[in-house]
Amino acid sequence: MTDTIDEEITADVVASQVEFERDAHDGAIIIVEGDSDSHFFKKIIDEENCKIVIAAGKENATGAIYKLNKEDFSGVLCIVDSDFCCVGHVDIDDTNNIAMTDFHDIEILLFESPSFDKLVEGFGSKHKIASALNGDRNNLRDLIYEPGVLIGAFKLWSKINSHNLTFKKLGDKGYAFININDLSCDIQSLIRSVKHASAMQHLVDSDVEKAILEISSSDLDKRHLCCGHDICWIISRALRKLIGSHQKESVSKENIERILIIGYEKCYFLTTQLYQKILKWEAINPGYKILDNNFQK
Repeated sequence: MTDTIDEEITADVVASQVEFERDAHDGAIIIVEGDSDSHFFKKIIDEENCKIVIAAGKENATGAIYKLNKEDFSGVLCIVDSDFCCVGHVDIDDTNNIAMTDFHDIEILLFESPSFDKLVEGFGSKHKIASALNGDRNNLRDLIYEPGVLIGAFKLWSKINSHNLTFKKLGDKGYAFININDLSCDIQSLIRSVKHASAMQHLVDSDVEKAILEISSSDLDKRHLCCGHDICWIISRALRKLIGSHQKESVSKENIERILIIGYEKCYFLTTQLYQKILKWEAINPGYKILDNNFQK
């Protein structure tokens, strides 16, 4: 996933980058959305036989692979976030050479892995965690998911109704609508912040809140509904007071993402659907290798 989009980069530019990379490299090439995805896949791939091209966004990534497929350009796999594809909002065509993440994005995959448990072990307070969860540590992910589900429901509602609301500026105030004492979400504050950033003041707050609550209370899988960047912001706020005692700079959203990637081990990837998709791609594209030989199969 990418937080920021470089408007100068287009699908054609990405396709050209792939073609340029091929001039010096005969092996596989993967196209990913952003920098954090690139950092993650560097832990997974065989860097001698596979190169990474960063597309600066999902549309650029998929647009580039569509173009390369039409040109019968071989040895390229586009790996993108599933986003809301598994909860009713499909935004990419079903085509060859595209693999989607198991959950909403790579950050949710990291959050669901033992890497998150390592982060909590290193940065969390056992006493505070026990107090927050009434002794049941297994509910920590659910506690963090709760506000994330509300944000995800808001984003899904925006997409379904083509409102194109802007959520990127929520980080400017550090997700202040999430209470650091208990991670409760001030939905009205969230709605007002997004409306203001999107210049969509005509939306009725009560109608938006009703829609958010309806979606969030449905049986949609929270791992597909929640955005990983939101979850990392929530973890950041949790570690400041509810389950830790850290200054916001030391547990910033960026640091949380970095720590989750550092703590991720190759053996965790073996259990993912994405691993199986890459294996299948390698099998039907002989001569092109993506995965590191050090995987314990």
